[in-house]
Amino acid sequence: MYLAPTATGFSTQVAPIKDLLGAVSAEQLMTDVTALSAIHSRQVNSATIGDAAQYIHDQFAAAGGRLVVEYDEFLLVFNGGSSSQRNVIATLPGSDPSAGIVVIGAHYDSRTADLTDSSGRAPGANDNATGVAAVLELARIMAHERPRATIQFVAFSGEEVGRKGSIHFVEQGQARGEVFRGMIALDIVGNGAGSSTPGGSIRVFSAGPEGSPSRELARSLAAQAETYLPGFDVLVQDAIDRPHRYSDHNSFSEAGFAAVRLIQAQEDPDNHSGGDTADHVDGEYLRRATQTALVGIMWLLELP
Repeated sequence: MYLAPTATGFSTQVAPIKDLLGAVSAEQLMTDVTALSAIHSRQVNSATIGDAAQYIHDQFAAAGGRLVVEYDEFLLVFNGGSSSQRNVIATLPGSDPSAGIVVIGAHYDSRTADLTDSSGRAPGANDNATGVAAVLELARIMAHERPRATIQFVAFSGEEVGRKGSIHFVEQGQARGEVFRGMIALDIVGNGAGSSTPGGSIRVFSAGPEGSPSRELARSLAAQAETYLPGFDVLVQDAIDRPHRYSDHNSFSEAGFAAVRLIQAQEDPDNHSGGDTADHVDGEYLRRATQTALVGIMWLLELP
């Protein structure tokens, strides 16, 4: 059960949540979206996906503070061949090893309409440079904090070809006996067009049934966002994801951990095409989506 925080509010081991929320920068978010989407392709077998992994690693490292940055390599078998892929992880160690791990993640691989196309232009600005930019920004903001639970900021590869990176990450964590307190995936969070709410809205998907840990996390996140982000609605969906779609939160919920996906209110017709470019991303909307994820992180840090 996801209980309300105590009367003293969120943890005193980290900066006040309003200060952290105020530090989220639309300008910095757009800098990262622009840089990642300028890479010709981030398809798993492309010649340039390694450039994206390097950029993400460098940005995590530049955040400094208490972050420990590393690659998590795994073998991907896809389209008749195999390749070495890399998740990129920045770990903020917690003060209590028994408190488990909070994961905030996004996939950095991209694709065209043809999943096997490794040479076509696949900028993937909204899908999913926006999610990666949010994870990078959250790592920067929290790099010097000292939470009780460990936080891992993760950019996954291989999501577009069956969530291979996040499945590997979860399996490796379980083999080490790690316990994930909860996971938040940001995937397609850069365009508020079509929202029926004046201040904007975002959908949160989670595995059912209604009393599941994932659905409880989704409802708790929505309730806390109502307090800290008034006017920006978090819309809890009665599904793990849209029909025949998926994101990296599935890998965690399938393993029994609470996990949710944040995604903009309306589908984006430019996804999986050369038209998914940075000029179609709304920096202010992305800032609000990133703040929503931050509220979720703080919530997960407060659980017993």
